[in-house]
Amino acid sequence: MSKKSNKKIKVLPNEESEECVNSYKEKAISNSQVLVLDEFPKRILEIQQILTDERFSLNTFFSCESDINIPIPEKPSKERAMSLSIEYSDTFLFENGFVESNVHLIELIETLKPKALQLIGDSNSVKMGISLMIPKIEDGNNFGVEIQQEMLIGVAVVELKTRLQLDQISEYFRRRAEMVTKIAKYPHSMDYRQALQEMDYKFRLFLRLFAFDLRNQYIGLHDMFTKNLNKIKEPRNSDNHQLMY
Repeated sequence: MSKKSNKKIKVLPNEESEECVNSYKEKAISNSQVLVLDEFPKRILEIQQILTDERFSLNTFFSCESDINIPIPEKPSKERAMSLSIEYSDTFLFENGFVESNVHLIELIETLKPKALQLIGDSNSVKMGISLMIPKIEDGNNFGVEIQQEMLIGVAVVELKTRLQLDQISEYFRRRAEMVTKIAKYPHSMDYRQALQEMDYKFRLFLRLFAFDLRNQYIGLHDMFTKNLNKIKEPRNSDNHQLMY
């Protein structure tokens, strides 16, 4: 039985605690501004470079075909067919051992997924920075505050959309596994094999559009932030009577 630790947690004095929190707030605000103004343009260029990769080009759209490694068996005898239906009624055997994922699409996913996770992390940092710049509630002169709120909504939408697009990746693998199982169960059906191929084509197009979307999300956030930077930083400035955007 483990002994209880006697180590006491150091509690900072109120003044020191408040100083630490204020220091964190200032750092979060500063980091969010540096992120949008300095890092977002780099992110945009990085994703644009990815889009120039031939693997994301429509010219190679049909180059993502993958061998599913499920041969078309010869027609078994009546006795053999009955034996197979009894023996393997609830399981499907892959004659050649296993069915690989589509390696062409795996490469594209591994390229885009880190960029999507990065965008989600960046969105969180920007939301935090904007939230900390919102002043206390007062009557009147809230136009700049409304702009801050609009920015928060815009960033939240970007984050949510990117998360939903990432969900499409796991959904693709789930649906592909179901189709492979269908092919294993009905190996003579050419329609199932063609359906799997069409599924891969469709997902390749999704990944191409996903890459464009990641780039465009960064461009949109950078554009909105830079156009309204003064109002975001000083929401109650006396000059905040211009229209947003």
